Amino acid sequence: MDKYECGSGFYSKEYIYHPIENIGGGDAFTGGLLYALTTGQTSTNALEFAVATSVLKQTVPSDVSWFSAREVRTFAENSSAQSIVR
Repeated sequence: MDKYECGSGFYSKEYIYHPIENIGGGDAFTGGLLYALTTGQTSTNALEFAVATSVLKQTVPSDVSWFSAREVRTFAENSSAQSIVR
């Protein structure tokens, strides 16, 4: 069993971050999940992409996530907001 899998569900890795604004985090998660699933990613990868999208969104003000898919993937792989150039 994958270390992130639990029964029929999945867990993402833990992200430690300091949210600037929580508004839009759920929308960003949903958008990230839909993007990942419609681009053929596995369930586990789609979850990681969605969570990373939500976390990144919460590090900027406003209710819009304007990160590119490339920036989200880089963040998800490195788990560091320092890897994102704003």
